[in-house]
Amino acid sequence: MFNIRPYASTDLAKVMQFVGQCFLARGFSDYHPGDILHAMSSRYRGSHLDEHFWLFEQQDKLIAFAELSKAQSANFTLITHPNCEYDLELSLFTECQNIMRERMKENPIDKRILSTNISNSDKKTIVCLSNLGYQVKPGNYIQTLRSLDIPIPIPVLPEGFHIRSASGENEVSLLVEVHKGSFGKNWTDEEYLKVMRTPGFSIDHERVVVAPDGRFAAFLIYWLDPISKSGLFEPVGCHKDFQRRGLTKALMYEAMEHMVKAGMEKAVVLHESDNPASTHLYASVGFKENFKTLDYEIQL
Repeated sequence: MFNIRPYASTDLAKVMQFVGQCFLARGFSDYHPGDILHAMSSRYRGSHLDEHFWLFEQQDKLIAFAELSKAQSANFTLITHPNCEYDLELSLFTECQNIMRERMKENPIDKRILSTNISNSDKKTIVCLSNLGYQVKPGNYIQTLRSLDIPIPIPVLPEGFHIRSASGENEVSLLVEVHKGSFGKNWTDEEYLKVMRTPGFSIDHERVVVAPDGRFAAFLIYWLDPISKSGLFEPVGCHKDFQRRGLTKALMYEAMEHMVKAGMEKAVVLHESDNPASTHLYASVGFKENFKTLDYEIQL
């Protein structure tokens, strides 16, 4: 019915085209190509991508794309086109589940709970997962959209601050510091160099607010999809020493101008539903809810 094989670096353009087509066809209520590139670069540091990303093909035509986590994480993501027939989608989910069952067989019994995350508007997949025995739980994320036709205000920064792109690997320590100071993750220079060297990552798209003392006070990365003509923000952060000064708001407005110049028509951002700071920030720059996520789990 279909062939399954691990991802290879030569597949990048093919995968980006397929995910972009699916994102557009689903009315922006699925995974943006930038989500995949962010996972490849940030989550896996560009390493062992053939273990975590898989292509499903019929006669060399890509019909589905999946991310399969490590056994400890116990989750997967399956991307299909909305025109995919129900029986085929059921088979694709079953195949992902079988791979993860084998991958998780050494986990303790209580760690063999497999999860996947979908849009609450994806009715066919909801039926598919329910029929496979998955149980639904409220999701933790909200995806929001903003039309780039809406006027974009001129960014306003405190005196002495300015915005630019990160210049390259020579600034890795500054980037690590702003990432750590924004999210508390214990990045190292070596780890972030792996991110920067992952195919598909563009250092020009990592925009930073530079403080008067030369530190990076805030940052974001934006990802462009020419098929859906949309730009994704992932991630967006502000160092704890510089918060509540409007830096990320100004940075997002500035990046939106770059999106417009690149031919994008919409901006996309996903955020945690229980994070009031993110909710307020994205609403303040014009983002509106497009869908909520649902989590589905099954005991294997």
